[in-house]
Amino acid sequence: MPKSVKLVKSGDNQQLQIENIDSQNPGEGQILVKNIVAGINEDDIFVNVPGDKLFIVPGYSASGDVLQVGANVTGFRPGDSVVYFTKNMGSYQENAIVNAEDLVAVPEEIYQKTAGATYFAGMMVHSLLKRVYIIGSKSIVLIHNISSGIGYILAQWANDLGAIVIGSVDSDNKKAFALEHGCRTVVNYQSENWQQEIMEFTKGYGVNIIYDSLGGIVHDKNIACVTKMGILVYYGARLNQMVSIDIDKLSAKSLYITFPSIFDYKSNKMERVLCADEVFGMIKAGRIKVKICDEFSLDNISQAYDKVKSNNFMGSLVVNI
Repeated sequence: MPKSVKLVKSGDNQQLQIENIDSQNPGEGQILVKNIVAGINEDDIFVNVPGDKLFIVPGYSASGDVLQVGANVTGFRPGDSVVYFTKNMGSYQENAIVNAEDLVAVPEEIYQKTAGATYFAGMMVHSLLKRVYIIGSKSIVLIHNISSGIGYILAQWANDLGAIVIGSVDSDNKKAFALEHGCRTVVNYQSENWQQEIMEFTKGYGVNIIYDSLGGIVHDKNIACVTKMGILVYYGARLNQMVSIDIDKLSAKSLYITFPSIFDYKSNKMERVLCADEVFGMIKAGRIKVKICDEFSLDNISQAYDKVKSNNFMGSLVVNI
């Protein structure tokens, strides 16, 4: 029987369990996918079981092979190599029922492990750089938590577009990694006066846009070092930790603030197909270098959760299924 990770709600607590599940058949418009590699993202780790459910199968994205095609599905057949992300979650299991609209084909030149590791992150990065705000040559960008699965891809792509990228990290041993992956300079948001360092680096100008997945713990300093009419972009699973927003501070510098969701920016199938072509094209051309820094199995998925929560990694994390 196929194996699955379940996040089970027990009173006020949640716990991970590994269980065998019954085989499933795809319905109309659905595809049964044999998951091979699931990407590990903060969105997977910090999710909560809804109040009306006893458990969920976590994991928003994976790569794998088509096992079975449901009725009225065109464009896919058994054996096809595919990748997906879905708001319904469920990638932390051996077999998954996925809506055909959520699937895209994996190019022959891309390993499934690479696709699984980077698809969700790459799609989010594309949204941040080309939909939320169009990064251009000489844009000055600050990216917090640069060593995360999204952060290091975001930095490389922004640098490729000609932006001046400033990265932030939580420990000095991550600075070399940041400089190797697109950053012009790096600050430590835990131990340094990074606001002052950024203002000195930009000769008092500040940054045009800040990408922040830290949950607002540095919100006031973000406001201080973003230039007038700049943009604050908060994304990721830690948004429920956001501090209250002082409208007066935003209006004093005519700032924009946004909280983009990949499920809104990539809700259209054609958008996903075209975006995936760009993401995989960047990887094939070597303009984005993928670093898989650790791998887990379904059986030790709790170790992956601990690693993400401690932020003790640099690059992409995957589950081999």
